[in-house]
Amino acid sequence: MKRYQKYKPTGIDWIGEIPSHWELIKGKYIFDFINGFPFDSKKFSFNPESGLPLIRIRDIQNHYSETYWDGEEIVEALVDNGDILIGMDGDFNISKWRF
Repeated sequence: MKRYQKYKPTGIDWIGEIPSHWELIKGKYIFDFINGFPFDSKKFSFNPESGLPLIRIRDIQNHYSETYWDGEEIVEALVDNGDILIGMDGDFNISKWRF
């Protein structure tokens, strides 16, 4: 990890210090947060021709999905390359999507 000459405290225990030229901004001011929702696993498919790719929490670190949604079309949360995905299911995973 790159080291900087000067650091400043954030006042947030789990973050600690950040480089002095960085600005600390709450995510709600710079991101659009979209919560996922449960899908009926009976309509999952592993055939790319059968529907939309379905990104599951385990796919976030893998950067690809082998699961497809074979149900009615859902366009509530389409993901583009470069989108930041965060998965929280006991573990906290974050990744820049590149599929």
